[in-house]
This record gives sequence, C-alpha cells and structure tokens, in this order.
Amino acid sequence: MTREATEAQLKSLYRVGYQLTYTMLQPIHLICLDNRTLNIYILAGHNEELEFQILPNREVF
Repeated sequence: MTREATEAQLKSLYRVGYQLTYTMLQPIHLICLDNRTLNIYILAGHNEELEFQILPNREVF
C-alpha cells in the first residue's frame, strides 16, 4: 500500500527546504517518506549534521 504525504507536510517541507537552502545556505542530502509512520525525514548540512522530521500534522522536529 502506497501512502502519501499530507498537504500540511508538503507546506512544511517547502518552508524548511527554503530556510535551509536560501537562508542558511545548507545543502539538502536526503528527503524521504517513512511509509510506516508517514513522517518525512530530511538530512541536510555540509556534514549531514542537520536532521528534521515532519509529522503528518505539520509539526517539525
């Protein structure tokens, strides 16, 4: 069964991606959706030191 990200998650993903690349000038290495939890994971930073999770309700950790 294929699951999809929510609209709220995609809005948060855009906001986080914009802040990382245009404001903080950090590269994004990986973005993926965990089909078990429906969390979006982001791995970023010059040394891959920045990790984020976007929950289905749009919360960012």
